Amino acid sequence: MLGACRSRQSETVSAIWWAIVRAYAVPELTCSAHIRRPLYMGGTMASSYWRARAAGEPWRRAVVRHLSGRSDAFVGQGMRFALSGAVVSIVYIAITTVLAEVSNLRFQIALVIGWCAAASVHFTLQRTFVWAHHESFALPFARQVRRYLLLAVSQLGVTAATTTVLPSLLGVPAEAIYIATALLVTVVNFTVFRNGIFHGGASSAGRT
Repeated sequence: MLGACRSRQSETVSAIWWAIVRAYAVPELTCSAHIRRPLYMGGTMASSYWRARAAGEPWRRAVVRHLSGRSDAFVGQGMRFALSGAVVSIVYIAITTVLAEVSNLRFQIALVIGWCAAASVHFTLQRTFVWAHHESFALPFARQVRRYLLLAVSQLGVTAATTTVLPSLLGVPAEAIYIATALLVTVVNFTVFRNGIFHGGASSAGRT
């Protein structure tokens, strides 16, 4: 009796699962004759992966294409942006730590030097790696520098203000406010870089 009940429950769950899969599956993304993948699996990056698989492109080759700068797709830009951010974080922490701990420089001075070095590396990577697929930029180099510095300095002020004021108002740790602000700043950076600083010129727009 108990075994029959469990069998019926298993059949019901299986039927519901395959109904969901069939509702969201499309023939182009079929991985085999019996298993289909949903079009939306965790966002744009997943759907781009399955489109690459459907077109016969191995996933490793798709990742390399996105990271090499040969792709102007949103996914490729996001992957390169995240990779450059990781490199800049390592540079920032390494320079600040070495100056403060090894060179015995005052931590505040080491922090400023580390931030300046990290900002320089970050700008260079944005221009030569993250958005390098553009044949030409809409803005000249000097205007890109000015807009980049304005954005960076303003975000420093926003971060300092939020971590100073919001913890007491909301009753949450300053670390939590800092993490939330950093995530918001990352989204703002990507959007502004993509559309207002490192966007392509007329020739690049004509290609896309």
